[in-house]
Amino acid sequence: MQEILPTITDEFKWNVVRDLINKNIDSCENFLLNCLNSDDEKDKFNSAVYLTRQQNLKGLEYYVHWIREKNSYPYYEYKNPIKNLFIVESIPYLFDLLKLSYEDDINQHPFNTLHRDVLDAFRNVALFSTDNYIEVKKCIKQFIDENSTENDSINFLNRYLNNLETDYYMSQNENENISSVIIKLGECKIDGPI
Repeated sequence: MQEILPTITDEFKWNVVRDLINKNIDSCENFLLNCLNSDDEKDKFNSAVYLTRQQNLKGLEYYVHWIREKNSYPYYEYKNPIKNLFIVESIPYLFDLLKLSYEDDINQHPFNTLHRDVLDAFRNVALFSTDNYIEVKKCIKQFIDENSTENDSINFLNRYLNNLETDYYMSQNENENISSVIIKLGECKIDGPI
């Protein structure tokens, strides 16, 4: 399938890309990067979405650029690309989106807001590792300090940080519980089948 992908010129190519990605075949990344450099606006956007889902910063950069240029946040029923992010390198792009989310004139679905999705993305990045958590927390505090005088609602991010801290420690506790159960099971001497 990946061999014929460059020859497909209609919208069917996005079905092929989706299938290749669902099968964990990485061969379509070059195709997506080529589409990102094409003149076709729809191809650029679609490739940016798929690349962002795959943690590709070039795709994320274009995706953020598209939202800023169009002043519009697309509605996703499933597989929102920014909610899949977990790499710490995505943080600057997420802050660009967070700033946009405080603008009143952005066109978005009332129940699928950019602000909520960006905060969910920050949570995913933070919960991926301790280093990521520390970096996200530090950057959000800095964002609050630098921007709260311009917009009072930015202070609500302090509550978000409190919730994020709780989520982080709960996730750490879950990992410790699983590890301790594995250790205890390893210590058990079981005679015969369970």
